Amino acid sequence: MNEPIGVLRLVDPFRAADLWVRVAPAGYRVSVQQIWWPPRAKDVPRIAAGAARDGARIIHAHGRWANLLAVPAARAVRAKVVCTRGQGSMLAESLVIRAADAVMCTSHEERDRCVRREAICAAKVCVVHPGVDLSRFPVRAPEPKPLLVAVAAL
Repeated sequence: MNEPIGVLRLVDPFRAADLWVRVAPAGYRVSVQQIWWPPRAKDVPRIAAGAARDGARIIHAHGRWANLLAVPAARAVRAKVVCTRGQGSMLAESLVIRAADAVMCTSHEERDRCVRREAICAAKVCVVHPGVDLSRFPVRAPEPKPLLVAVAAL
């Protein structure tokens, strides 16, 4: 087997023992690491150690608690850090995402809020719209019964 080009490390405090990602994306190895819930400061060195062991150059965090842990862990191993801003914000998260190398938002309104209210440098805030680009798929007639698809934590 070829060496992976990256490691997709999933940190999920509720399902760390499960192999809930059955298939790794091509070229990636998947590992799951358990953290305490609620997260604690002692998780930062554990995440940093895992990143160092895997040779991570980029750490991507999503949401309030993940951002609070990922930024100091990334700095400890001199990795770049990308924060995806979660819903709402608290002072501690605002402070750590200012230290991130990049911040992802899901709308232009959220981006403007980050820049105006939280004083995050506009050059490092980008918008990544959730969803699927429907232009990549052929047009088809609608089904007689409605179809609902939800991809999210419900």
